Amino acid sequence: MARWGRTTDIEWIYAVELDANGERVAGSDTYQAPNHATLQFKGEYEGDHAKLQTCTSNNNLCDQVDDPMRFFLSTLETRPADQAREAVMDANPWTYLVMAKELIREGKIEAAAPNAPATPEVSDQRNYLYAVVKKTTEGANTGASWVGVALGVRLTSGETVYLSHHVDPTWSLQRDDPAATTVELPAGTTQDDIAEITARRVVVGTDSGAAVHVTGIQRGFLLGTDYLPQPSFLTWSGDMTLTADQPTAVLWRR
Repeated sequence: MARWGRTTDIEWIYAVELDANGERVAGSDTYQAPNHATLQFKGEYEGDHAKLQTCTSNNNLCDQVDDPMRFFLSTLETRPADQAREAVMDANPWTYLVMAKELIREGKIEAAAPNAPATPEVSDQRNYLYAVVKKTTEGANTGASWVGVALGVRLTSGETVYLSHHVDPTWSLQRDDPAATTVELPAGTTQDDIAEITARRVVVGTDSGAAVHVTGIQRGFLLGTDYLPQPSFLTWSGDMTLTADQPTAVLWRR
């Protein structure tokens, strides 16, 4: 929820080369195997469809199929180049309902409590602000030491700031493509209760001194009582530079 803004796994499944007639080039098809390996497809076909099934807990695939169920997924929907991969979920809101009900069914939701927003366990997924952040980091940002960004939310009811990374530096946003995250809030929070959104520079390991330019919040919404996304009420664009000397900036204020 902190690093990806969801509890689903959004993974590529299958890639194939087509010839000038739109026919599959024999031996060209690959798939995403366990541990995110890319392997050549060696399984069976149903018509001209490669038969694959999920075989790991994070939706990686195997080309040996023993399940009689069949789902023919559309290849028409693709992620817009300037959007987070979660745009695919946003275009299919029912996926948020399935996501939430899955965690309830698996018993992975912490018990409701006044201090739940301060604990790292996942609470009722209707308690979160779902946001997408655009940022760029100056210089390399990989390895054991890197600089991330966390979002903070302050409510109209007080001065407490709820943080997306739950004060764990490694849960901050490292990647610079549009990145989804969530901020856990007290149960019953509505969009009208949100007073201020901030961005915070977070150091993992040794501070490299890298500055981070936060340039946008592409969307921000809560889930309704039906677990479906409510309309986005939060967008912002600009250029706030986070540095070691100025690690926090206000992005949005009611």
